[in-house]
Amino acid sequence: MMPHDVRQGERGIALILTLLLVMAMSIVAAGLMSMAQTETYGTMNYRMMSQARYAAESGIHKAANYLLSDAYTTIMPGTASDPIAGYDLSVSPVKYNGADVVLSAVNSVTSNYPLDSVKSAFSTTGHGSMSVGLGSVSYAAYATLRSMQQLETGSTLQVWDITATGTFGGAKPATEEVRATLEIQLVPNHGYAAFATSATCGALTLKGGASTDSYDSSAYSGSGTPPVAANNGDMGTNGNLTETGTTTLVNGNLYTPRTGVGNCSSNNVDAQSVSGGATLTGTIVQLPQAWLPPAPNIVAVTAGTLDVSIGPSTTCANLAAALPTGAVCSGTAGDLKIDPQGQVIAWRSLSVGNAAHLTLFAGTYNLNTVDVSQNGTVLNIGDPTGQSPGVIHMTLVGTDAGKTLNVSSGSSLVVPSQKDNGYAVVIDVMTSNQGNNVPVNVDGGGGITNLSYDPQRFQIRYAGTNASSVSGGGAAAFLINAPNAPLNLNGGSDFYGSLIVKTLNDTGGTHLHYDRNLASNFGIAGNPILSAFSWKRF
Repeated sequence: MMPHDVRQGERGIALILTLLLVMAMSIVAAGLMSMAQTETYGTMNYRMMSQARYAAESGIHKAANYLLSDAYTTIMPGTASDPIAGYDLSVSPVKYNGADVVLSAVNSVTSNYPLDSVKSAFSTTGHGSMSVGLGSVSYAAYATLRSMQQLETGSTLQVWDITATGTFGGAKPATEEVRATLEIQLVPNHGYAAFATSATCGALTLKGGASTDSYDSSAYSGSGTPPVAANNGDMGTNGNLTETGTTTLVNGNLYTPRTGVGNCSSNNVDAQSVSGGATLTGTIVQLPQAWLPPAPNIVAVTAGTLDVSIGPSTTCANLAAALPTGAVCSGTAGDLKIDPQGQVIAWRSLSVGNAAHLTLFAGTYNLNTVDVSQNGTVLNIGDPTGQSPGVIHMTLVGTDAGKTLNVSSGSSLVVPSQKDNGYAVVIDVMTSNQGNNVPVNVDGGGGITNLSYDPQRFQIRYAGTNASSVSGGGAAAFLINAPNAPLNLNGGSDFYGSLIVKTLNDTGGTHLHYDRNLASNFGIAGNPILSAFSWKRF
């Protein structure tokens, strides 16, 4: 009998082990397949979500492009097509008829805007689709007007919050939402005590104890003169600042594309030339490029043919033939008041002298020259009682030789002192560039008085190249925008506001007080910016 085989109980184990190994390998293979499928789906999902996001971004840009286009900006709020008065600007978002201002190309979001043409154009522009791979993507956007501001220059600044959804429409749909903010930056047109556009030596020249500092007209109490601070009296130029004298002081920075301090020459225009102990308390800030502010847009007009002279014995009866039908004259001899009542006052010249007083109410005045002279003579531009607020727009054609706007010999040009009655005075000077014409002359014996100390309320604009001469005063608060013309400051007194000129020659020690309130309330529309991007998936 053969011995017992102890391995007989192991028959078939190899098969079982094989089956176990095959099963394990199948599990591994299934896991690998699942992982591969997951990776494939993950890649496909990323691709679809990316395509959906890019579609949403397309919606953002399509909406932004429309809001920046001429088709919109020529009829936007603040234009004749859409008065800004119909909007509630005191809240954010801006409201129209009690609801948020919205433009929409999304079916679930309703537009709320006063012009149907704008709603229709945005709805058409703000949605679209395109084919991608095996599917298609579509986008739709809506925009909410977060804030809006109309500038003194007439431009309107808006901030829009734009929301767009992008959808991939294949077998596995995907949707992404992108949000962004579109805004037009405010560029202060009067961001300096003075800016000289010339790129030459001495474009800014300060001597004889001239100085700069700053104040805030919005915080002025109405009593005395505004308190000034020894800072923010910044100066700017495309050329050189020349300072001379121990008491000459710039309390602020110098902004210029130039560099270096030394002896300026035509072949080497440096940033600053200093002598005699003059001081710049701040630093020299190098501008990335020259700044060339736009020349004021002055609409050409035609002056009248009558020469009107106002003296102490002039009465309304004397002026009857000079006034258009509907205009009203009131007051007594030597103290007359003219109210255009919506009519245009067009004279060849206006002369006020011999201690007479004349008040011009709100309206439009197209003249050739204005002369206010002799001690005690006063020209009030605007009702000093505050009973008839409004805008006074005076255009001076200035075709004659001599002085187009002349305030001299102890006379005064006065802007009413009430701060909140809607007054604004704009004097546009059209003077030709003939060599013997002075666009603006305010000499040491005369002065401009603006007791509100708000320079935005009195602006002098000139696009020509002839030089003007101005003396400050105890309440000389106004803006001069004449980027192509030289300006001479005389008299060693005070000037409140801001100057944009070609060259500034302050040799009489005039103290320039910059109104810090101008930086936030008086400017021009800058470049558009898309910012605050965010996104989420659904």
